[in-house]
Amino acid sequence: LTLALKQLIEELGVSSLKEQGLVMKEAKIKLGASVDGKRLNLALKELLQ
Repeated sequence: LTLALKQLIEELGVSSLKEQGLVMKEAKIKLGASVDGKRLNLALKELLQ
């Protein structure tokens, strides 16, 4: 999950938590709806801090 998020952040050029929604949206599309949103959110916050 973390590796996939890192790649997605790089692809999108995201650098702050303000753009978290964009990454969440794309992650749901790429990783599938079965991904737990809570885990996704926590991992994303850690990576963007």
